Amino acid sequence: MDEFIRYRLNVYGRVQGVGFRWFVYRHAVDRHLTGYAKNEWDGSVTVELQGRPNDIEAVIAALYKGNYVISVEHIDMEKIPTDTHEMEFIMC
Repeated sequence: MDEFIRYRLNVYGRVQGVGFRWFVYRHAVDRHLTGYAKNEWDGSVTVELQGRPNDIEAVIAALYKGNYVISVEHIDMEKIPTDTHEMEFIMC
């Protein structure tokens, strides 16, 4: 069994006002990840994902793929400590 890890992503592109947080939520929940997605003042979205490495990688790949309205130009990623008390993925 893979050990859980956590990443903070700062996502840039067409990611606000296009259902991006809902898009992240659906992919994260489908992969049993915890964390959150939150709009930022500069038009980016901060996402924290916690779970198995392969599940996090799959969600990140889906974010880059986007859909007909979502377009990710760049993601800054940082590995951060896990939150052992977190139980779900939420949209802030």
